Amino acid sequence: MRRIVFADAKARSRLERVVHAGVARLRAQRLDELVGQGVAVVVEEIPLLFETGMEGDFGVVVVVDADRDLRRELAVARGWTETDFDAVDAAQMDPNHKRSKADHVIMNEGSVEDLASAARHVWEAVGGAEIADRPMARHSQAGSPQPVEPPPPPRRQALEQIRDRLLAARRVVLTTHVNPDGDGYGSMAALARWLQGRGIGAAIVTPTPAPDYLSFLTEGIPEAHARAPEAEALLSEADTMVVLDTAERGRLGGLAPHAERLGGVVIDHHPPTGPDLMEIALRDSTACATGELIYDLIALDGGEITLKQAQALYIAIATDTGSFRFTNTTPRAHRIVAELLAAGVDLSEFYRVLYGTFSMGRMALTKLALGSLQSEGGIAWVALDHRALQRTGATWEDLEGLVDFPRRLQGIEVGVLFRALSHNRTKVSFRSNGPADVQEVAAGLGGGGHEKASGVLMEVGLSEAMRVVLARLRPVVNALSSSGESRAG
Repeated sequence: MRRIVFADAKARSRLERVVHAGVARLRAQRLDELVGQGVAVVVEEIPLLFETGMEGDFGVVVVVDADRDLRRELAVARGWTETDFDAVDAAQMDPNHKRSKADHVIMNEGSVEDLASAARHVWEAVGGAEIADRPMARHSQAGSPQPVEPPPPPRRQALEQIRDRLLAARRVVLTTHVNPDGDGYGSMAALARWLQGRGIGAAIVTPTPAPDYLSFLTEGIPEAHARAPEAEALLSEADTMVVLDTAERGRLGGLAPHAERLGGVVIDHHPPTGPDLMEIALRDSTACATGELIYDLIALDGGEITLKQAQALYIAIATDTGSFRFTNTTPRAHRIVAELLAAGVDLSEFYRVLYGTFSMGRMALTKLALGSLQSEGGIAWVALDHRALQRTGATWEDLEGLVDFPRRLQGIEVGVLFRALSHNRTKVSFRSNGPADVQEVAAGLGGGGHEKASGVLMEVGLSEAMRVVLARLRPVVNALSSSGESRAG
């Protein structure tokens, strides 16, 4: 079987899809049994640990290696041919790369006693004796969070269909909307790692470059933006596409034709508008974020949330709920996050990543935006011309959160950010403080989003966009005052 499989990459891929998924389920079951028995430490031997993206499941990773010539000699002594060895060796990650990713490396090139001594050294280095005295837990922090209630039946049924579709794939490419945000990017990272853990190839291709400050979430996952040279190969190798955090063809940029060619699934939490982009779609606006839907998919499969998955899902949920300030923050969202914290997410570190480090360019852009601040009858707005980023040295990532400044003014119902683009276009972002439905306003202009947070790209210049948008918002906000619904203080 070894000679057949390693002589045919496609045959090996088909076999791995079956074997890896089955092994993963058996492994999860066995770990649950060991936890129930109070076992303190579990040591697993996984030859394709890094290739399948499972290294994040473990507290300590040890690579046991030897010189290539010695490995070849031992393999031949066991009955392999040199051709057999070369085929298997070529299918695995470069040993030097494996060693660089490990916490500890043992070189098995001496006697059995030497190997035992090296193993004891690693055991002492990781505090094995202390760990063995503690009951084993599947979570890294003390205490058990309140269980997350199962998803609603319609969502579960859609997720089951999505799971089956993805497990039948050979290689999946994941994407999200232009200018990826924390929810879209975090959802892609978490889902990609779940796919890798099931032995399915996963890569990420975004319509536009992703934020640099989130790049740590996708370490080890093949990734490119649509205009990068690497994107063509990643797209051509895939047989399935997953579109996350949008269901609108127009928000996929140059990737829309690839979505139509490959087919696949859509997972989105925005209110449905227009026909489904893919033959299988979950569009559930009751979810606080697309990250919540990805959490449900992983939980449905029976897998434990790994640390790297938890980090990605936390970014997804925290950013789309405005750090749990927005009205889409639900009790279920908090229970999910409790599980993510129990899996090892470091809150202080993630606060620093998301909110604690601003560049000079971002500070200059914020100053420029606040200099344009205006308000009128419950509406406040800031505006930036198309040279704002260039003049301040900021990037498009630094625009994140600017729309919240006008919304924070006392007595304001709706905050708006107007940003002029090239070719006489204007990007408009809306945020609502109370009952004002900005999604309805954005949809009327050709955009979309949520009731409290929406946006639209308008094919007019900055001045005309401001005139049209304010004219649409005034009656909405005035109606709130007339009916006594206004909540702004």
